[in-house]
Amino acid sequence: MYLSDQEQYFKLKNEAWELYPEPKENWAEAYSLAKDFFETYLEEKDLDKAKEWLNQMIANNNNLHLMNEDVWFNVGKYYFEKGELEQALSHFKEVVKDAGLRYFEGEDPKYLELYKNSLKTQNKEMTEEMSELIDSLSEQGNEEMENENYDKAIEYFNQAFEIIPEPKYDWGASAWLYASIGDAKFCMEEYEIALDNLQQAYKIYGPENLNPFVLLRIGQCYFHLQDEKNATEFLLRAYMLEGEEIFEGAEDYFDFLKSKVKL
Repeated sequence: MYLSDQEQYFKLKNEAWELYPEPKENWAEAYSLAKDFFETYLEEKDLDKAKEWLNQMIANNNNLHLMNEDVWFNVGKYYFEKGELEQALSHFKEVVKDAGLRYFEGEDPKYLELYKNSLKTQNKEMTEEMSELIDSLSEQGNEEMENENYDKAIEYFNQAFEIIPEPKYDWGASAWLYASIGDAKFCMEEYEIALDNLQQAYKIYGPENLNPFVLLRIGQCYFHLQDEKNATEFLLRAYMLEGEEIFEGAEDYFDFLKSKVKL
């Protein structure tokens, strides 16, 4: 009898499942196989079968204390596909609280969209939950910056930026996220894009709350864009706020500044 590709898939997976001795809850590898079944049935909208394998994942996790966040996220996916969005959201929030947004990566964007929409408030307030998530995403972005993974860092900074309520210019977090994106673009030598983001940060900080690092980076961008007048102006302003220390590791820019003005 000819088996379709799907039937062959399930036949091989079931044979693999039966190879695990009882109780199967004692085997970490069985969790991964149960997850394969769950995701396949969920994609096919066979929610009854998906629930059976989700229960097996839960049993394995409870017995072996594997990955609570992974289980919660998949429970959330199950409830989403079932149409029980409040239950789905409740589980997604538990995941985000402990693991940020990383479990949404590579998944259908509709799951993340549900979570993000839950953060939008009618009165445009910044909730504690939103603030904590912005901080968490920013920290992940900073870690990627330290590892020189600039594209990944920008992804995290942009995710954090999306959470800030409108109008975004009203929130201080927007300034340092613009500055962080600008810093990443500067490190990537994309000076025009870097300058655009840094200028946005500069506008939000305002004249009464100038950020020396932002002034430095703006001056450096102008330097690389061969705008010596603006480069001199912003490098000098950074120097006036922080002194020579701000040019530590950036001595070439300080030498340029000294060639233009008497310090």
